[in-house]
Amino acid sequence: MLPNQYNLCLTVFFFTYAAFEVPSNLILKKWRPSRWLPTIMVAWGTVMTLMGLVRNYQGLLAARLFLGVAEAGLYPGVAVSIPFLSDVSPVSPVQDAAC
Repeated sequence: MLPNQYNLCLTVFFFTYAAFEVPSNLILKKWRPSRWLPTIMVAWGTVMTLMGLVRNYQGLLAARLFLGVAEAGLYPGVAVSIPFLSDVSPVSPVQDAAC
């Protein structure tokens, strides 16, 4: 593989990641995160596993493209979901003791 081909394979991931981040967030809003995030994780894991079977430039290019599509909604979805996992009271114990 030539250096320019390798650079294109790396770049195609970032373009598809950026292009599919907004549609993935819209799907996340329509579906629940408990349904969408596991779907993204399974797709991401499948693409990463199948990337080990790649033997040529076209295969790597396609795998990186699908990896960008699959991974686009993962970080924003997790970032949105994490605040809902904690049950933080508005008054901390230190402030409560001082009152």
